[in-house]
Amino acid sequence: MSHYYINDPGLKSEIRKITYDYRGHRLVMYTDRGVFARERVDFGTHLLLQSFVPPEKKDVRALDIGCGYGIIGLALAKAYPGFRVELSDVNKRAVDLARRSALEMKLENAKAYAGDLYENAEGLFDVIITNPPIRAGMATVEAIFAQGYERLAPGGYLWAVMRKRQGAKRMMEKAAALSGFLETVLVKKGYCVFYIKKPLTF
Repeated sequence: MSHYYINDPGLKSEIRKITYDYRGHRLVMYTDRGVFARERVDFGTHLLLQSFVPPEKKDVRALDIGCGYGIIGLALAKAYPGFRVELSDVNKRAVDLARRSALEMKLENAKAYAGDLYENAEGLFDVIITNPPIRAGMATVEAIFAQGYERLAPGGYLWAVMRKRQGAKRMMEKAAALSGFLETVLVKKGYCVFYIKKPLTF
């Protein structure tokens, strides 16, 4: 059986387009078999995007980790031209779709690449954002937070959405322990949107 968090080059392709409106912008996204939520933007991702608050700075470096076909990262790139957005996923088919969508929408401030977690993400980020791949296992989800916190620039934010029944409470406790700060932004229909912040250093 194929899963969205693995590479399966033998899986038959069936590319389609979906659309999503975000903060006054229409996004046109390519999806395919073997990627998460290929029929439509899933509810958790929608809540995360609608809840997101950009940092109060002009030049923002952002990373969509576990990006799938790219809806989160490309939505931010479209809505915030001052963002430099990177998108990473272990699923090469998903990354190719994100690249194709970015090219068609002429998003020069977005780039997508394949990688296992943060292996190809260089430097520090002002924003890391994720709808983590729960089906890949909690060890992977925990690594997204633990390694992500280390990749945050001082004052940077790690935003996420998780379902209560899929371990949100436990993961939020672990995430809070990383920085000593966690803000719950929204709880709706079993989903929790939250962020942690890395302290400023002087």
